[in-house]
Amino acid sequence: MSKDIYTKREDLICGKLDRLAEIAISWNSITAVDLIASIRNDCERMEAKLAERKNEVEELKEKNRK
Repeated sequence: MSKDIYTKREDLICGKLDRLAEIAISWNSITAVDLIASIRNDCERMEAKLAERKNEVEELKEKNRK
C-alpha cells in the first residue's frame, strides 16, 4: 500500500514504533525502549534526507527547463 500525507499515523513507521514502544514499556524493557528510540531517530534522519534530495531534484529540473 502506498503512503501519502493522508495515511493514518498508525500505518506509518512512526505509528508502528509508537505501538512497539508501548509494548516495550509494558514489558519494562529499557533496552527495547532505547533501541526503538534509536530506530525512530534513524527514520527521521532518513526522511529528512529524502525530502532534501527531492527538493534538490526539483531545483535541478527547474534549472533545466530554463
